[in-house]
Amino acid sequence: MASSLTVDLSSFVESRGQAKELLAQFAVNVLKNHGYIKLKNHGICPDGMRHFWNWEHFDCGSSHDTEFPNRWPDLPGFREYMEAHYERCQEVALGVLSMVELGLGLEADTLVALCKPATSELRILHYPSAELPVVPPTYKRIWPHCDLGVLSILLQGGVDGLEFEDRKCPGSYLPAVFDTEDEVLVTVSETLARWTNGVLAGGRHQVTLPTNMVDGILPERYASAFFFKSCRSASIGPLPAFVTEDNPAKYENMTALEFHLSITKELEK
Repeated sequence: MASSLTVDLSSFVESRGQAKELLAQFAVNVLKNHGYIKLKNHGICPDGMRHFWNWEHFDCGSSHDTEFPNRWPDLPGFREYMEAHYERCQEVALGVLSMVELGLGLEADTLVALCKPATSELRILHYPSAELPVVPPTYKRIWPHCDLGVLSILLQGGVDGLEFEDRKCPGSYLPAVFDTEDEVLVTVSETLARWTNGVLAGGRHQVTLPTNMVDGILPERYASAFFFKSCRSASIGPLPAFVTEDNPAKYENMTALEFHLSITKELEK
């Protein structure tokens, strides 16, 4: 473990018995306390993603999704890379979710089975440069929010600004520091918060001003996010293991698709 927030995914996959359980419990405790973990030795290679960051914005889903098929630009090697990157991110997310299951004391595949077939979303993000002679006190590149899926895998490209809410001081935010270029962040998203009835709360985050602004110039920023989701028909109400007399159900029962549509309608108002 490189820091108090870092989990070595390869160690979890390779370990057995008590060592595996201790790693899982460590990961769950970090997620409870911070809403995200830092992941190393995960097998996600960021180099190819950085090569394609000249695109302004792009989203894709699973290559096996016939309900919402992808539309690809005519860019040599782009589709092949994105499809391979998507599959690796999906594999990593399933591995992290297996770790969460173990750390929470759940039977294997309790949560993993709800995330098949894949409906996750891979996104490339570009924040353009801007001149800000006077910076508004409330300025944000992205306003505080929690993602809608199960977990999110976040990768950024050299310009900081990503911050997570400090759970010891709600309403204030702390910068997310990447220890190495290959490190990724994995956040708790709303669906996992609902399944655990709030035991794992969503990692609320924002993107604000970077630390390397010069002469009022806001540098452009590239990032990518993999939004790991449950299958659309899965129920995302609290699981029975997390509903007790002292902790009654906080969320209503609905499918993942119904939840996403309800949030979309709220945003459109």
